[in-house]
Amino acid sequence: MSLKIAADGVASFCQGCKTLVSNCIQLTGLDSAETAEAHLNLATFLHGADQTESALEHLQRSMYLNDLLAGPGNVEAPRL
Repeated sequence: MSLKIAADGVASFCQGCKTLVSNCIQLTGLDSAETAEAHLNLATFLHGADQTESALEHLQRSMYLNDLLAGPGNVEAPRL
């Protein structure tokens, strides 16, 4: 598995999170709450790893999916 082989812990974890997002899309569909949460988790980690541009992209994807699921401006969107 790439997580065990990679010498760089941050890069291997990022690759694992990207694989998780890909698996969520394949298993639950592009517009599911699990996919939105996977994008949010990846954005949180990338922000902590000082990769702000990538973090913002995944955060925007997560927010877009939440708006699709609950409707724009819905108060329940943060709970998805």
